[in-house]
Amino acid sequence: MTVEPKRGLVLYSAPVRIALEEAQVKYDFVSFPLDERPDDYVKNVYPAGKVPLMVYGGIESFPDGKLLPGSAVITESLVILEFLADLYPDARLLPEDPVKRSQARIFMNTLNLRMADDVAKWLTNNDEGEAYLDLLEALQATMPEVGYVVGEWSIADAALLPFLLVGYYVRLHNVEHVKAEWASPRFARLRQHYDQSIARPSTSVTWDEVCTPAFRCTRAEPIGSTYLAGKCHQLLARAICDGTVITDGMTRDREGICVSVAQPTTMTGLLSHPVSPSRALSY
Repeated sequence: MTVEPKRGLVLYSAPVRIALEEAQVKYDFVSFPLDERPDDYVKNVYPAGKVPLMVYGGIESFPDGKLLPGSAVITESLVILEFLADLYPDARLLPEDPVKRSQARIFMNTLNLRMADDVAKWLTNNDEGEAYLDLLEALQATMPEVGYVVGEWSIADAALLPFLLVGYYVRLHNVEHVKAEWASPRFARLRQHYDQSIARPSTSVTWDEVCTPAFRCTRAEPIGSTYLAGKCHQLLARAICDGTVITDGMTRDREGICVSVAQPTTMTGLLSHPVSPSRALSY
């Protein structure tokens, strides 16, 4: 069973999904807005009500939380990442070298202690992003000259990438001095890491880069591509990027994205029905 996300910047479940894709294992993914958590999820699955959560062994039904016999509930993204590394050693989610393994764990611990708070402050307040940039610089300083966080790819890279993606699309292009800093030699190494990471097939499962630039230019509030569900949204985003569809604003509600079309457009083949200039599209 897969329930596509309708909204929310998926910072915490994305690393787990990336790791699962890297391990090339089959899994079911269920997503829901945290402010709309099913009551049975809190009651029967995880009383703390947080995400991500992984059920190892299987779940009979969702959201009432009927686990299959012998199933285990694993919580906290970093714990799940380590669990997957242990469960699938052939996938090399952590390096074999014990020094590099410890470096990857230290890096993830730093992310866990600092990055979430710094990103949250930057996205929700009028913070100019200096703490975020300083942390990025400190993390960059621990990385080797080439390759990934510890040289070879590991779950440390899966933990880092969602924070870079959210920062890059939601704010790096909207705050001029931060945008300039990111493009400067100061972050050359981290940009290299970013380019390598988004090129991996595992990234496309959790982040559709095509959608985000269109909504970055037209949204009324920060909307990451994880708010968008289904191929229809991807095609609509492409059309906006290409200029096929001109919008005069976007809003967000409980049902998804609402797009106000600013000029008459018939998107035959793009959507299942034509669109008039006065009609708002809700998906």
